[in-house]
Amino acid sequence: MGDREDEFNRFKDENRNFHLDITNDARGLLSLYNAAYLFTHGEAELEEAILFAREHLESMRNNLEHPLAQQVNRALHLPLPRTLRRVEALHYISEYKGEPTHNSSLLEFAKLDFNLLQRLHLKELKALSRWWKDLYNEEVLTYSRDRVVECYLWSYTAYYEKEYSRARMILAKLIAVIILTDDTYDVRATLEECRKFNEVIQRWDESATSLLTDYLKKLYLKLMNIFKEFEDDLKPKEKYRVAFKAEWSHGGYRPRFKDQVKVSTVCSGAPFASVGLLVGMGDDVATKEALE
Repeated sequence: MGDREDEFNRFKDENRNFHLDITNDARGLLSLYNAAYLFTHGEAELEEAILFAREHLESMRNNLEHPLAQQVNRALHLPLPRTLRRVEALHYISEYKGEPTHNSSLLEFAKLDFNLLQRLHLKELKALSRWWKDLYNEEVLTYSRDRVVECYLWSYTAYYEKEYSRARMILAKLIAVIILTDDTYDVRATLEECRKFNEVIQRWDESATSLLTDYLKKLYLKLMNIFKEFEDDLKPKEKYRVAFKAEWSHGGYRPRFKDQVKVSTVCSGAPFASVGLLVGMGDDVATKEALE
């Protein structure tokens, strides 16, 4: 934390006030504002930088020229570190040609790269939609929410790069599985069925289906097949990543707000999805140590 705050302190004088000359530099203020939003809780210097930069950017926003005016307005609405990078890239591609020092060749390459990657994303979404349709068309599973495009958006938001295509597809499917399972507990299954399903999940053995009703048998076998597909997609040295142990719970009481906050990250599937985010990534990221 100290090193980052020291970097921002370079913009201050001996009295720890921000230098006045930066108040006339809209582009510099915009960079300061966006960079400060990388702060973590308790970094008071960065929070102060946000307030300072925002105040001056708001005072000059109506006097700026294109494309800086558009960039400032977007940042004041949603700071750069919190944006969806692909959407921001689309904005910047259209604005870059308005920059006095823009490079026409670089702009053309950027457009080409964006369009080629978009084609890959569309191909992935089409494949994911077919996968979900095959799963969802099971008559006994149609009680679940049909949110496959949203699942892909979440995955796409996590990583859009070409090299993470496999990881993107795995994560999107994992999110869909979480939604399907959540809806099974909340909408379809009885309390006793939930307990049996939880027991069978812990055993993770096809022979355990005898404990389940017909529709849960189909769901359980689908889940086993999905995880087998994930394992088949991984290289031999990566297969340990699918060694998940999923734990679901079902309760019939209404917890207090504070208690709900404590458990919500677990019952929402957040830990499960967090590990799933790493499964399809490269060896430089999804190491055994990182997963443990």
